[in-house]
Amino acid sequence: YVWRRIVNEDESRQIALMELFEKHPKMIVFYNFDYELDILKNLYYGENVEIAEWNGHKHQPIPTCDSWVYLVQYTAGAEGWNCISTDTIVFYSQNYSYKIMKQSAGRTDRLNTPFKDLYYYHLKSRSGIDLAICRALSEYCSACMDFDPDVQRPQKAYGMSEEIVISDTVIRCSNRNRCKNIERYLRKKVTNDGVGKTDEAMP
Repeated sequence: YVWRRIVNEDESRQIALMELFEKHPKMIVFYNFDYELDILKNLYYGENVEIAEWNGHKHQPIPTCDSWVYLVQYTAGAEGWNCISTDTIVFYSQNYSYKIMKQSAGRTDRLNTPFKDLYYYHLKSRSGIDLAICRALSEYCSACMDFDPDVQRPQKAYGMSEEIVISDTVIRCSNRNRCKNIERYLRKKVTNDGVGKTDEAMP
């Protein structure tokens, strides 16, 4: 927990988020811990920007104004709702569970979305803990003939105490809602030790 907090509180991650908000004035931000919520709420996004939350403390509706940030804690809001008024989700920190990450991304991935492309930004450092989580969440469907690999376009690296690399991921898999690979992978469970080992769950 302490290791993750040191990494997640680094100022470079906040700078990265603010630069993304300049491009995407309607944004869902997923996070893990209350200290991250405090950071995210206290950032200055600009005038006339509405901030709303969904977590264990509050369950506010998605804003309807021209510029907003919706702060969602994984445990509270990874499933059971959807949003088709934005094409952008930022994962301020990663969750250990692939299933939770996939469900969170699915909040904007709806059949009735008006957007052609959906954007998912993962803010990650090169610290040992972030690299371990990345290994646990590594993509599994690169061998699928129906899968057009996600497009990774590194934009900027912030060389402060932790280096943040932003990747712009565009989902283009036409079978993402019925993929057997996804079904198979979700039958696996990721251990909570952060090393990224997996084993088969019981049917």
